[in-house]
Amino acid sequence: MHTPLSIHYFGMVKSVMSWAHVAREMVLALDAQGCDVSITNCRGHLYNGKLSIDPRLLTLMNRERHTDIEITFDYPLNYPRLLGKRKVGLLVYESTVVPPAWIDHINRCLDLLVVPSRFCRDLMIANGVPDAKVRVIPYGVNPAVFRPDAEPLPFGTDKKFIFLTIAMPHARKGLDILISAFTE
Repeated sequence: MHTPLSIHYFGMVKSVMSWAHVAREMVLALDAQGCDVSITNCRGHLYNGKLSIDPRLLTLMNRERHTDIEITFDYPLNYPRLLGKRKVGLLVYESTVVPPAWIDHINRCLDLLVVPSRFCRDLMIANGVPDAKVRVIPYGVNPAVFRPDAEPLPFGTDKKFIFLTIAMPHARKGLDILISAFTE
């Protein structure tokens, strides 16, 4: 008989931010796999204490904080707040220069940095994170939500061309360039 992994998640859960959405799905998947999971729900960007979330997450938030493995999908400047014996950070960054303070906190505070792509991995290494500390684990897909047999959602238009962009409206994302190109 094996002892389940004891994992604590530290970060935003009650937010509409993509980081919080990924966290909710990851924590529920770890719990479903039999891990002993606890959660510290942090306040952050677009925090909403009244956000409707899976009741199982509320149960996990009421557990005592585990300290064997601690996982976070949070800003690197918050990494010193991690208490786990093993500390794992999840991070996505799409630009070419990572803030030096982020690199310092990754190197000082984490045992492992998990990124979703080779681009992010190469970027972190180029900015000073040791190769041995970075692993690529692409995001999974929830087959209950993303199914090839699902009925397409109506877009509410008869236009022949529709594009979709999934990005935060930060200047560095270049949405102004995208909109300009589309209108031209």
